[in-house]
Amino acid sequence: MSPPAPPTKEAQIRRRVLIGTVSNYVGQFATFGAWFLLTPFILREVGVAMYGLWALIGSIVAYGSLLDLGIWGAIIKYTAEFRTLQREQDTNALIGTALTVYILLGTLVIMVSWGIAPFIPRLFMVSEVQAATATTLFALMGTAVGITIPVMTPLAVLRGLQRYDLVNVANVVGTVVELVGIVTVLRLGGGVVELVIVQIVGVVIMQIPALIGIRRIAPTLRFNPFAARRGFARMVLRYSTPL
Repeated sequence: MSPPAPPTKEAQIRRRVLIGTVSNYVGQFATFGAWFLLTPFILREVGVAMYGLWALIGSIVAYGSLLDLGIWGAIIKYTAEFRTLQREQDTNALIGTALTVYILLGTLVIMVSWGIAPFIPRLFMVSEVQAATATTLFALMGTAVGITIPVMTPLAVLRGLQRYDLVNVANVVGTVVELVGIVTVLRLGGGVVELVIVQIVGVVIMQIPALIGIRRIAPTLRFNPFAARRGFARMVLRYSTPL
């Protein structure tokens, strides 16, 4: 009896699209569902005033994510392209270049956040009682954005590898860590400052399953800033800037 024929390329693509689509739905429902249930709990534990301050500062700092400059899309595009062409060295140079640019941008975000933080209470007319907390929140949330920009590189690489199932595994892991951390911190008497610290930890931890997944399916890929090339920086920015 002859062995079954290997699946065709079209069948492999259909299977990958189906798995990616289903995992995206599961990941989104898990994330939104967790925060839908968590929000009333946070509001009850920290109070209306502190929750409002947390939401206000978070809305302001969120604009820092614009400094991604579309590089995320360039990583996805060129990872897929170079891997298809079996240009492993160029793939590593691309990842190293993007990571280097991201580290510089993340550092800039952190420096600007800490520089602006003391002026936030006056700019947004925060009460004197909340002024110190607002300053600390802004600095920590800016730090969170600065850390998030470079450490999200593995998830962009996984998208370029068309492994959205692994992307959503990482997202769910991060969400669970945040969920458990937030509930624990607030039950122990913590406040909004501790919430931000938990979120930073969650973002970092979610990269562990992402890196493990990349190591398993593409063991030749490296996240080495020293592999950066100036020509690749121009290529990445030329693609990402319109985005």
